[in-house]
Amino acid sequence: MRWPEAAVVAHITRISPAGDVIPLVECRVLGAYKVRMSLEGRGSRIVRNDRIIAVPKKTLRGTRWRSLRDLGRPLIDEIEAFFETYVERQGRTFELLGTLGRRSAHALIRRLTP
Repeated sequence: MRWPEAAVVAHITRISPAGDVIPLVECRVLGAYKVRMSLEGRGSRIVRNDRIIAVPKKTLRGTRWRSLRDLGRPLIDEIEAFFETYVERQGRTFELLGTLGRRSAHALIRRLTP
């Protein structure tokens, strides 16, 4: 897992008015997806590449979100489908191994942050 671009922020509206500026957004970690995927095409080396899921601390829709379950099944299904199709459209293999709760996701971040 490469940090920090491995975090996915669940946010509905545009964060940057210019669209090309990458803002720093203080977020609350909800959990993580445990993922195995190939680095390049099918048949290449398979690696763990877990994904952190977070929500901005200042948000209207996600104010009460504290865990992945709080997102609701439809949004969880969309996130999982996004990961799978994004990787597979590049000709790589993808395997969702499961999820991590908030505490385990924080431990993962601490372990991977220099």
